[in-house]
Amino acid sequence: MNIRNSAKAIIIQDHQLLAIKKRDKDGYYFILPGGGQEHGENLHQTLQRECIEEINTTVEIANLLFNREYIGKNHEHFEFDGNIHQLEYMFLCTSEPPPPNLRFERGFY
Repeated sequence: MNIRNSAKAIIIQDHQLLAIKKRDKDGYYFILPGGGQEHGENLHQTLQRECIEEINTTVEIANLLFNREYIGKNHEHFEFDGNIHQLEYMFLCTSEPPPPNLRFERGFY
């Protein structure tokens, strides 16, 4: 099993966090825009590519806020995530203009 790097965007606008709403057999959940680093990319390049792919916009990347180590076998989704070991880098980002066709929502469901 390899350890993978991932870059994530924390985009806050009008006191609301932009998150991608997904659904699985257990219901809805939210993830930050971003994803896995490819060979030859630095983390900023990864984050730009992933934001274009996932939210259809470029971002201005600011400070690294925190890191998270995710070991899938230790979490509730271990049935399909059990072989994942990932280091996630969370960057504060801005997007001007806001991502098209996306809405910021208050609260979680």
